[in-house]
Amino acid sequence: MRELPQSETDDMPEAEAIRLALNGNVAAFERLYRLHSRRVFTLCARMLEDSAEAADLTQETFLTAFRRIHAFRGETSFSTWLHLVTVTVVLLDIHNKIVAEASREETADRTEESKSKLRKGRRLRELPQKSQNNGSPRKTRSANRITFEAVPPGNHPPVRGNNIVPFRRKRDAAIGDLKSEIDDSSADAGAVFK
Repeated sequence: MRELPQSETDDMPEAEAIRLALNGNVAAFERLYRLHSRRVFTLCARMLEDSAEAADLTQETFLTAFRRIHAFRGETSFSTWLHLVTVTVVLLDIHNKIVAEASREETADRTEESKSKLRKGRRLRELPQKSQNNGSPRKTRSANRITFEAVPPGNHPPVRGNNIVPFRRKRDAAIGDLKSEIDDSSADAGAVFK
């Protein structure tokens, strides 16, 4: 396709520029750029509140529009289609920045977590040695857990059976007493909860 001189593209109507741009004419697309660049920049600046970033995304919008001009079907005006392309480019840029920031934070968190695990691992390796040095034969502390070492024979506490059963009996008796006081019609409700 032959390129049009600058003077011809300046006078070209938008509809003609769109038709020629759809056929791959770069000069016609340049005309569309000159017609719509200010509007695209203003939209980017309003969405981003940063004029330098808006200028970059204006260029990105027109590059995307140039690559995707074949997707313009003429069902809406070109400015409406270009508005949609602009919003999409800006939102994708914002999304990519958020994802990149989250990824950096996650990487930093993982790095800090691995350093913390390494430090904790060093402390855990040192703990059994400390417990043996201070003569504590019964237990060692490891992180948030207490692990019991083997108790030498003869030092076991006397076995008295299951300690849970007496607790349950006491609990059930207390509940029974409370129920009997509540069921007693002559009981004062205030006296029960004192």
